[in-house]
Amino acid sequence: MLYCENCMYLVSENACPNCGNEKIKKAQNNDPVYIITKDAIMAASIEDILNENDIPFLKKGLVGAGITSRIGFTKEIYEFFVPYSAYGKAKELLYNFFDKEGKEK
Repeated sequence: MLYCENCMYLVSENACPNCGNEKIKKAQNNDPVYIITKDAIMAASIEDILNENDIPFLKKGLVGAGITSRIGFTKEIYEFFVPYSAYGKAKELLYNFFDKEGKEK
């Protein structure tokens, strides 16, 4: 699978559809790859699922602490990244947890 180091996305083309980066490479086992974006409440469930299955992850807030301190914690949006070596397992676990519209089953 191909990998964009800028976006940490797995890509199937010779350029990243997100940022246009043409310097993509073959994904390595330790490369952090994007898996899902969810709000703060759902992020807690994702953390539990990944932790319970010993899958390391990176959780990146998109709104930021300064703004969420004013508008509230529940308004934060998080992106999750897992090592490429754990991507298949994490994807399956999260697919089983969420329905096709991304809602909790």
